[in-house]
Amino acid sequence: MSTSDKNGKKTPFDKTPGNGLVGAFTIAPLVAKDQVVEFIRNRILEGQYTAGQYLSESILQKHLREAELDLSRVPIREALVALRAEKLVEIVPKRGTFICKITPEVLKEILRARLILEQHVVRELALNPEISLQEAQDINRAIMALARGAYSDEARFKFTRLDSDFHGTLSNLAGFGTTFTELLRTLHNRSRLVVFPRDKSLYAPRIAKTAQEHQAILNALRPQQPATRKAERIANARRAEAAMRRHLRNALGRWELSIADKDRIGQDLAEMFHTHYCSFDRRVGS
Repeated sequence: MSTSDKNGKKTPFDKTPGNGLVGAFTIAPLVAKDQVVEFIRNRILEGQYTAGQYLSESILQKHLREAELDLSRVPIREALVALRAEKLVEIVPKRGTFICKITPEVLKEILRARLILEQHVVRELALNPEISLQEAQDINRAIMALARGAYSDEARFKFTRLDSDFHGTLSNLAGFGTTFTELLRTLHNRSRLVVFPRDKSLYAPRIAKTAQEHQAILNALRPQQPATRKAERIANARRAEAAMRRHLRNALGRWELSIADKDRIGQDLAEMFHTHYCSFDRRVGS
């Protein structure tokens, strides 16, 4: 559902594909604090506020006014506390507020958590083939269209949102509630602090690769031959989990990290991928 002002212009709470965040459960109109949270969060995800950047209340108030949000400093302070809970900002006593930096070790923790949660999501979808995945398919088609288009900052930011929407939609379709999907959203948002490469020559190939990996997940979940028996559903679940693992592993290659960091994190995660896969095999086979 999208929300528009009296002139027909989309508001920050438009929830059409590419305009919302993972698990967007907000309902307009938002209170002042939530407006500021959305504003700052969006700027972080769009790369306008970068890791390590200092954010003073006066700077934020100026930016909010430029966006026609004339708010006092009270909701700004409340919003920063909320964003600290999401680990998007760090409040340092006597120094101020900074956008969080994501170290390789933190990124490894984020990917480990996503591995656990998102394998569970696709497993549930595979074991319940009656659930329609059309909404996720539509989002992925929008990503494919972006890959075919010309590079622009707007398109780059829209990809960030569509990618998050895809994963959040799978979680919602699997029947997981607000808490689960909000956790996924937070993990996705934190990983966005590791900047998607700004080299324009990498734009289309990397977005196209993401769309291909999404499609591989969808194809594993809903093969051409419908799963009518339990054994077939379990086999689909294993294929979908494997496709999700590949997708998360390949995400490392799309972030601005050193080769050494990518290799170290990749090796650590590979061990966890194998452990999780064996654990699932034993459980579903029993």
